[in-house]
Amino acid sequence: MKQLDLNIVREYDIRGVAGKTLFAENGYNIGRALGTKALANGSKVINVGYDGRVSSPEISSELIRGVIESGCDVNDVGLVPSPGLYFSVFHLDVDYGIMVTASHNPKEYNGFKIISKKEIFYGVALKDFAKFVNEGNFAEGRGVHNKVDVKQDYLKKLQQELEGVDLSDVRIAWDPACGAAGEIVASLVENISGTNFLINENIDGSFPAHDPDPTIEENLSQLKQLVADNSCNIGLAFDGDADRIGVIDDEGEVLWGDQLVTLYAKDLLQDHPGSTVIADIKASKVFADKVSEFGGKPLIWKTGHSLIKAKMKEEGAPLAGEMSGHVFFSDKGNFGYDDGIYAAVRLIRIIVQKNIKLSDYRKSLPQTFSTKEEKVACPDDQKFTVVNRLKDYLGGEGIDFMDIDGVRVESDKGWWLIRASNTSPYLTTRCEGFSEADLEVLKNELQTSLQKCYQQ
Repeated sequence: MKQLDLNIVREYDIRGVAGKTLFAENGYNIGRALGTKALANGSKVINVGYDGRVSSPEISSELIRGVIESGCDVNDVGLVPSPGLYFSVFHLDVDYGIMVTASHNPKEYNGFKIISKKEIFYGVALKDFAKFVNEGNFAEGRGVHNKVDVKQDYLKKLQQELEGVDLSDVRIAWDPACGAAGEIVASLVENISGTNFLINENIDGSFPAHDPDPTIEENLSQLKQLVADNSCNIGLAFDGDADRIGVIDDEGEVLWGDQLVTLYAKDLLQDHPGSTVIADIKASKVFADKVSEFGGKPLIWKTGHSLIKAKMKEEGAPLAGEMSGHVFFSDKGNFGYDDGIYAAVRLIRIIVQKNIKLSDYRKSLPQTFSTKEEKVACPDDQKFTVVNRLKDYLGGEGIDFMDIDGVRVESDKGWWLIRASNTSPYLTTRCEGFSEADLEVLKNELQTSLQKCYQQ
């Protein structure tokens, strides 16, 4: 039995290099283990989906074989974006689902995301599950393999968001990045009005156009050009499994995750006044100020889709989002999972119904001066140690900081952040100042603090 490499078990998913640190046989054993867990919890069916990566069909096939040989049934939903798999779990009323995907990572990666209504699969619980996989104490039986197509029902859900909305004057650019969203987005474009421009819709796991990560601005170059060439009102991009959204406004500028959540909040809070709206630790201070202004309760929380989902349930929050483009809704019949395509159609509805020009909205936000999310290489076995050293250093200096996820230091000049990535071997840093001079001070503070606590 090929052991699962515990080094690729991250905070909220399993992700490694296919054929090097992650193997199809791992999929088989994960299937056996998850089937065993589900049966022990009184569940007899697991939904399985996979993304468009070259390695995904084989890994998915072995995963399904493992689930079936545990004695658990499988609803095989095939090649879908991750939100399509999440949708299937609620739509078909099952308790467990697992997606073969490496999300926004480059083509050579693959992995697994697990969703469950009965137990959690992140943090220590996911690491414990990985150990259970390697122990090999699995149930044995013979489940049933059911092929289930949920794409049309998922597409109907997306279209419902735009029912009754006059799209005749809107021009929309779309870039699924050759990822798993391609087929769904192409079908959506065919079934809605407006003038639509679509590139990179053919699913291709080699990602020939660009890496499927809309948080890296260079990956949005084609979309920016498409918006400019066709005078579009909005450009919409997705990552490899479409649980993230990227947005370009009518002037070709990026709207980042915290800006998007602020816009969603303005609309949502009209129907849900006083509700909690969550953003991750990397969000601008403008987010909190604006959500308060709109009548909501802003809450800053840890980065990570599983952690945000759990906090949404705890707080009863109808909306949450991350700088990385994950957006979560639990109003209007939604179930609190991240769906980049739904976030896209909801944004289209908002700008059309409210007659919002995205560039005007962007310019209406208070101006701050910030760095982009920057990555500092740091080995996985050192990154959390560095953050803990930083906490000790700041405490010794008498400097107040927020420590829910790394370290965020706020002052009258703005704030800076250092946190350990939960998915990759690096530290994430970001600064935001109220002026260019403030930003330079904050950048120097960050670098000084980092140098004191991190020696490569």
